[in-house]
Amino acid sequence: KKAGLRPDVRVYNVFIGACAESGKRLKDPSRIGKAEQIIQAMPKNGVEPCAASFHPVIDAYAELDDVESAVRWFDEMKKAGVRPDAKTYRTLISSHAHQGRYRYDREQFVAAERILEEMSEEGFEPDLASLDILVRRWAQFGELDRAIWWFRSMLSKDMEPSLNAFTTLLNACAKRSKAGTWDHAKEVSKEMKRASIKPNAVTFACMLKVCSRAAVAERRAERRDVLSVAEEVIDEMKKTVRPNHVHLTECLYLQKRYPTEEKPKEWIKWIIDKDRQSPKKKRINTKNLPRPLRAVLSEVLQEVEKCRSH
Repeated sequence: KKAGLRPDVRVYNVFIGACAESGKRLKDPSRIGKAEQIIQAMPKNGVEPCAASFHPVIDAYAELDDVESAVRWFDEMKKAGVRPDAKTYRTLISSHAHQGRYRYDREQFVAAERILEEMSEEGFEPDLASLDILVRRWAQFGELDRAIWWFRSMLSKDMEPSLNAFTTLLNACAKRSKAGTWDHAKEVSKEMKRASIKPNAVTFACMLKVCSRAAVAERRAERRDVLSVAEEVIDEMKKTVRPNHVHLTECLYLQKRYPTEEKPKEWIKWIIDKDRQSPKKKRINTKNLPRPLRAVLSEVLQEVEKCRSH
C-alpha cells in the first residue's frame, strides 16, 4: 500500500488463508478473527471477496469444532452474494456430522442433510466423502434405518462406501435387536463382497457379533442361515487375520446358542490353536470372559485334550 499498489483479491486471500491456517494449527480463534477482519475490510478497499476468501475461515472454525461460527460465516458468504463451492459444502456437512456424534445431537445430523440437499440444489453432485460420513454417523448414532437409506443412496449413485462405513453399519446391526436387522446385515455383507473390499479384524468381529446376536434375537433368522454366514466369515478370517478376544467371545456365544452344532466348536478350536501359536504377551486373556462362556470354553478344551490323549 505504501508503494501505491492496490492489493487484489488473490493477495487478500493469501493473508486470509495464512491467518486461518495459523489459528487452525495453534487452535487459536483470535488468529481466525484476524482473517475475519481482512474479509470485512475487503469491500471497503474496493475488493469483493470470493468463495476462496470465505472457505479458509469456515474450514478453520470447523476444525476447531466451532460449528456455529462456521455456519455464521457460511451465511455471511451467501449474504455477500458469493456462491459457496463444493468444498465449502463438504466442510459444513462433515462439521455438522462430527458435532452430532460427539454432542449426541440428532439435529446436527439433520442439519448436515439439509446442507447436502442445498448442495444438490446448487448443482453440485454429492461426493463420496459426504455420503460416506452420513452413513457412518447415523449408524454410530444408532439410527440404522437412516444409515441404510444413505448407504443405498450411495450404491444408487455407483459410489463405493469405505471399509469404515461397512464396519460401522455391521456394528450398528449387531447392537440392534429389531426385526429385519439380520436382513440389513446380510445386505451390507453382500455389497462389501461385491465391491471386493477386504474386511479387517474389526469388521470380522462385527460380522460374528451380528451372527451371535441374530442367533438369539432374530426370530426369523434360521439356524442354518446364521451358521452359514458365520462359516463364511471364519473361512475368510483364516486367510487374512489372527483371531482375537472378540472373535472367540462371539464363537462361544454361537456354541452356547447351538450346543448340538459342531461348526461353532470347530471355530473355537481353530481360534485356540492359533492363539497357542502366538507369543504369550499377545495371547487371549480368557479370564475376562463372562462365566457362562468360560464354562463353554472349558467343555471345548476338555474335548480337545481327550482327542490329544487318544
